[in-house]
Amino acid sequence: MKLRILFIAIMALLVSGCMDTIMAVPEAAVSGVGTIVGGIWSAITSIF
Repeated sequence: MKLRILFIAIMALLVSGCMDTIMAVPEAAVSGVGTIVGGIWSAITSIF
């Protein structure tokens, strides 16, 4: 029963166009973390 409600809620978000906004936040966070890790890796490799 809970899965059906969750599915309906996700479909409603998808139809209303809010899904793009929700997905943009994790994507920005992941790219930010990748940039930070890349910077740290560059700093470490430049020392050695």
